[in-house]
Amino acid sequence: MNRQKAWDFKLAVAVIWMIFTIALAVWLLIFHARLFASIEALGTPEAQAIWKHNKMVAYELMTMIVALLMGGVGLFYFIFRERVRSEQIRQFFAVFSHELKTSLSRLRLQAEGLQDDLKKSGRAGPTLRLLDDMGKLEVQLENSLWVARADEDKFLIETLPLSRTLSELAPQFPVQVHLSSEAFVQADRRAMESLLKNLFQNAVVHGGAENLWLEVKNLDAGHIEITVRDDGRGYQGPLDQLGELFRRHTKTSGTGLGLFLVKKLTRLMGGDAEFVSLTQGFAVKMNLPGSLQAPPKGSGPAQGLGARR
Repeated sequence: MNRQKAWDFKLAVAVIWMIFTIALAVWLLIFHARLFASIEALGTPEAQAIWKHNKMVAYELMTMIVALLMGGVGLFYFIFRERVRSEQIRQFFAVFSHELKTSLSRLRLQAEGLQDDLKKSGRAGPTLRLLDDMGKLEVQLENSLWVARADEDKFLIETLPLSRTLSELAPQFPVQVHLSSEAFVQADRRAMESLLKNLFQNAVVHGGAENLWLEVKNLDAGHIEITVRDDGRGYQGPLDQLGELFRRHTKTSGTGLGLFLVKKLTRLMGGDAEFVSLTQGFAVKMNLPGSLQAPPKGSGPAQGLGARR
């Protein structure tokens, strides 16, 4: 449920509650008027004694109706105020993350230039660690932007060659990436890149992996299955808890934001993701719209896409 649907649901519940309670109070007022009119028509001393309470009960019912109206207006006011405040916070968060990401990209370019200069003297080690930390921070900032605006973003679906996307991303991570065969994914470029970055970072940071294998196969109805498997430490906890936002599985684990976005982005692009625990390593199976192209004759079983060392 996106933000707009959530607000619409809250407003619908408030409207239904207000209509129901006010209608009930009005019905009680009408019932009271008819009841006391019937009692007055009896003309007995007992009936006259009961009829004396007519105005008091009527005033109490009208007071209840006014209180319900004021409560309904107050409820709508607080829902609207919460919506405005939430939107302001979301916009601030998105703008702040975007500006910080832009500054970080400029800093990365300067660090890469410094690394090239220091390579000649063999002192590029600190810049490598700096670039690693900056890469992690960039992924976290991208994740924050997706959380802030994913429901409102319009996806531009295009045909993406998987090998080209991987060749652009693989050098950013200290892991060797292997693609079993070429595939063409119908996806949004930014969303697909963010999805793969999170899988790469999860394998390196939390699994200590050195290799990543992407195995692709055809499915029915114009979908392909991409299995991303690593040789890291794996995950031994309950798989159904993976992908839950801000759930820490261990003291050293992250916020769960990366795997949460993997599931969210695959679903927004018309697919799904499943986490698989292996004897050694960890795997994610993604079902996405696309098609498969067989590798050319004479090629090896896997295409190595390089890694940054």
